[in-house]
Amino acid sequence: MVVTKRRIMKGLDKMVSLKDKTEESQLNTQNGLSDGGHILYIYEDVTKYIKNAINYIVEGIENNDQVIFVDSDEKIEMVLGGLREKEVSKAALTYLTLVNADDFYHTYSDTGAPDLEVLEVFTEPHLKKSRSIRTWGHVTPKDIEKLLDYEYDSDAYINKYQIYSVCAYDGKNISASFMMKMLSVHEYLMTDESIVPSNLYQKQTSSSPSIVEQINLEKKEANIRLRSEQLTFAGQFAAGICHEIRNPLTTIKGFFQLMKEESTNDKFNQVIEQELERIQQITSELLLLAKPNSEQRDKHNLIDIIQDVKILLDSQAVMKSIQIKTIFEYDSLIIDCDDTKVKQVIINIVKNAIEVMENGDITIRLTKKNNFAVMSIKDQGPGIAKEVMNKIGQPFFTTKKDGTGLGLIISFNIIKSHGGNISIQSEEGIGTTFNIVLPLMES
Repeated sequence: MVVTKRRIMKGLDKMVSLKDKTEESQLNTQNGLSDGGHILYIYEDVTKYIKNAINYIVEGIENNDQVIFVDSDEKIEMVLGGLREKEVSKAALTYLTLVNADDFYHTYSDTGAPDLEVLEVFTEPHLKKSRSIRTWGHVTPKDIEKLLDYEYDSDAYINKYQIYSVCAYDGKNISASFMMKMLSVHEYLMTDESIVPSNLYQKQTSSSPSIVEQINLEKKEANIRLRSEQLTFAGQFAAGICHEIRNPLTTIKGFFQLMKEESTNDKFNQVIEQELERIQQITSELLLLAKPNSEQRDKHNLIDIIQDVKILLDSQAVMKSIQIKTIFEYDSLIIDCDDTKVKQVIINIVKNAIEVMENGDITIRLTKKNNFAVMSIKDQGPGIAKEVMNKIGQPFFTTKKDGTGLGLIISFNIIKSHGGNISIQSEEGIGTTFNIVLPLMES
């Protein structure tokens, strides 16, 4: 089965009983798994093994999945007999590919496991047709380390193309230590009568999240949604407030120019003019917040953008004994952006850092992860207090005496409009790090 999304099953309430209800063991993946995945099947009873395999195949055929079944000729005949008893039509059997295990596993004959290229040969023609796929393979373990390497590669492949895949092992022929290793590369453990999540599963050698980590991930996702809603509201609010302020502001400035010509109180005139300019600056920032999108996007090397900002701010930093350092892990990271707006974001964050520091370093590190550029801007300032951390980036919240609280939220909005996101890490007395993630252009 092709799955829409791989999720971790939550709690033992998701455990599925496969015990017979009508003298037949049932593997019903619709009820048994949250969304599919890589399944380790340790069986003991061959009769139940065949019944589970038949149910797995029948469900796949009913869902129009392409099913690939790999086993010995003897078990293939037993499965075919069961399918005939279920009166599966010849037309339906066109969705089933039956493969002799020795032929399928010939590439790694010393391990009893297939080379990933062999698996790709059987699956890719169906993937190109956007066909849902489920596989079932009986494996005989020999060289455990090579088999583990294959299972890791296979797990990544299954995750990439969202495939249901059962790897069946005869429980009488494997040790407890072998099973523990296999549980680290399979998302679920299945027996003749039940299926549960594997709490040892390590997706691509990374530990699956604990309950606490899972809660933190969900909180992070909720915060991202909340921030998105705040940005949307702030943009709508900004557009409305600008419309209401700019027209009377223009009138006031016009009359003030006339009054200046007749007034002799230059001190008061200067104060009024400064405050009018401040209002105009705020409305300009609000307009940027309301309209973060740009029609002037093009291919730009993010390294060049960062270097331009460094040149611009170096002199301001040196005046406070601050050094702006850059670390680039790649020669070129190309993004589709309005370079002036991305520069505006970096300038805003670096300038804020310069303002709160007396000396030290500001380090801009650029790397990539998967198809995203990852930029971190780390300062050695006083850090942000925990009690105000959640307020950073909210409309009109600022720790500056003369700040508007709009600079950061404009930055958040610009990065969001470019398909990226900003996160903040800070520790009082240590400093603050802004992490900016932007999608890379496809090469």
